[in-house]
Amino acid sequence: MRNYYKEADAKKNMRGNKKRFFRLNFPPAVRKAQTEAMSMTLFLLIAVILLFSVFFWGNSVIGGNSDEARLFSAERFMRSLDEKIRDVARNGGSDALPLPASANIRMGDNNSIEYILQNNANVPASWVYVSGDEAAEAGPDGFESVIREEKEDGGIMMQLYYRNRTGSQTFLIQPFMEYTGGGKNIIRIEGNGTSFYGSFAINRVRLSIG
Repeated sequence: MRNYYKEADAKKNMRGNKKRFFRLNFPPAVRKAQTEAMSMTLFLLIAVILLFSVFFWGNSVIGGNSDEARLFSAERFMRSLDEKIRDVARNGGSDALPLPASANIRMGDNNSIEYILQNNANVPASWVYVSGDEAAEAGPDGFESVIREEKEDGGIMMQLYYRNRTGSQTFLIQPFMEYTGGGKNIIRIEGNGTSFYGSFAINRVRLSIG
């Protein structure tokens, strides 16, 4: 027959022995040091996690700001190029403009000037008008030029073109591009004569890159 009183006493004695063992082998000073070490380890772990979170968040913010700044710089370049082309087309002579670093500029369809920018800035996949608008294709008044941009193939396509203005005694700017291979990051803008087509005065403007 089981003696439940003896079993209970034995369990009680076992628990007491465990407590005496820990009191003898792990005095309060040791237990306190262990607790502090565990707390410090936990604190360092949390600090490392927070540090990495801030690092990755900061990188994304800096990268985004850098992309926005480069896009703004490219838009400013296209506006300056447009102003110089229109000035040379009206008044003759020549002008020059420094090219942005690693600029990829080419002639596109319908005598448009295209600037390809490798950039992750938030730009829609459909045309956004930087200057002028989609209604600027017709009418003798309003914008002579249009600058627009859209997301394309992981980058941004910027386009500058001059519209076919209607009405009498007006002119059309017709830019074209040459690569001189001079090794200089400069684009030169020069008048290249005027021809007439009906009531249109077509002002050719040469863009020399190199």
